[in-house]
Amino acid sequence: MNRLLPLVLVLASLSSCVPASEELPPAGAFGFVTDPSPAARGEPIVTSDGWTIRIETLALNVGVMATPSDMSSGRYYGSSEAFRIDASQSVQVFTRSLPLGPASGSISLTNNYLYEGSSRRSNSNAEVVGLSPEVNARFEVRADASTYPPSTYSPGNGPSVLLIARAERAGRVLQIDLSLDVYASTSGPSASGDVLANTLTAAPVHVVAEALFTDVLSRVLLFDDLAAADLDHDGRLTGQELAAGRVVCGDCSDVRPTTQTLFDTFRERCGGLLVP
Repeated sequence: MNRLLPLVLVLASLSSCVPASEELPPAGAFGFVTDPSPAARGEPIVTSDGWTIRIETLALNVGVMATPSDMSSGRYYGSSEAFRIDASQSVQVFTRSLPLGPASGSISLTNNYLYEGSSRRSNSNAEVVGLSPEVNARFEVRADASTYPPSTYSPGNGPSVLLIARAERAGRVLQIDLSLDVYASTSGPSASGDVLANTLTAAPVHVVAEALFTDVLSRVLLFDDLAAADLDHDGRLTGQELAAGRVVCGDCSDVRPTTQTLFDTFRERCGGLLVP
């Protein structure tokens, strides 16, 4: 079980929703505190195939869900909140106004649903933590590659993961700029603990950026496979190129399809991005 960290939190007032004479029951919050890995903080990654990769920006759209263990009162059944975070920093993400007592929660990558036929309209109410306006704006438009591509009924989704990095090997430089929707492809860590009045009860969650360049079968740091998507040799690696590039898997029929896109490969690796 995760070690839980009690942190003081000022909870939002709900006084406008109830008569002034009615006293609100005591409440607290439950969530997570992120712990970025060395690569997430910008330290270089050296892969087994000779690339040196330095992450310049790693931003995530995450959802936090929490549910009290005792729901017999019928007053509360759980809630979720969304956050957009700078993954290079340690930040708090949580759900508010939980009843006191035992609760459990989880954190996972999520996305931003776009609507009304426009790639620039969204229904996001995510709380932005540590992102510049320029980086945050990229979550408000369609991801370059998605688990669920646009259709007649939906213009698509904003990204779950925004990765800007620089890879170098033997004089070759490749600028990585990936805006990817990997929602529903990953499940994140969970934790449980006691919600206390006017307090955030939080479990640690590690952001392991190295996982984005780690083969899920061999557990070896690799980049040649993703670099191969730069077919036009313009020195940039984009989400569209990952979605167009295909890879054949020779010995993994029980683990993944025998053919898949490089976006599928990267999406698999995102499953190791958030760990307890």
